[in-house]
Amino acid sequence: MPNPRNATTTNRGRTYRWRDEQFDSVTTIIGGGVPKPALKAWGEKLVAQTAVEKRRIWSDMSADEAVDWLKRAPFRETDRAAVQGTDVHDWCEKHVLGGLPVVVEDAPPAQQGYLKAFLSFLTEHHPEYEMTEATVYNRHWGYAGTLDFLARIDGRFVLGDYKTGKGVYGEVAMQLAAYRNAEFIGMPNGDEVPMPDVDECMVLHLMPTGYELLPVTAGDSEFRYFLYAKQVRDFVETHSRAVIGAPLVLPQDPPRPSLPPNIAALVD
Repeated sequence: MPNPRNATTTNRGRTYRWRDEQFDSVTTIIGGGVPKPALKAWGEKLVAQTAVEKRRIWSDMSADEAVDWLKRAPFRETDRAAVQGTDVHDWCEKHVLGGLPVVVEDAPPAQQGYLKAFLSFLTEHHPEYEMTEATVYNRHWGYAGTLDFLARIDGRFVLGDYKTGKGVYGEVAMQLAAYRNAEFIGMPNGDEVPMPDVDECMVLHLMPTGYELLPVTAGDSEFRYFLYAKQVRDFVETHSRAVIGAPLVLPQDPPRPSLPPNIAALVD
């Protein structure tokens, strides 16, 4: 999605401002508090593949330039995916709000399959959207995030999230549980509307070849896991910086240790 309303993104993640308060982003909390060993392995493999397949590109670089270019391979890939995901999210929102004609062919070829999948979802499930791209806040726990939609789908009131990646992963349950447990929705006019109760949480997984509408368990247990992730991130970002003290320094003239009398006599 584009940078949400009231949000600021830095190299340390995203934060939200509401009135005079600052809130940590739900996705930033999860990103900093949940290990992703599979992502690390994917990045290592991509660097190795890039080194083999793109030799002609980096072989003429200096050693420092080549190392820098190769190590950035995973970030170039995720940046491309993020841009595409943002564009698809934006298209879906504008279409739901009625501000975008249905001309899939006007979209870049790489995105057209995702958009056709979204139109198929609309045709087959007839969702009744009540809100899109709503920013929700929890003052007690100090977090905020932007949910993709609240809609009535097949007779259920659903809090939903669009995903356009290759897969849908378990941490989305923490993300949706955090949104579900928000205290209020921050409206563009400055009003605070209580977060409504929902019947279910779902992910609409859009793919080039179709879509899947996936129910997600996002209840009390998943919310507790989210709060655990928040604690881990808080430790990494703040508390861990104050737990190691300064090195001990020996005094200028350290006192000699006292020895038993029989040993002291031998030393003297």
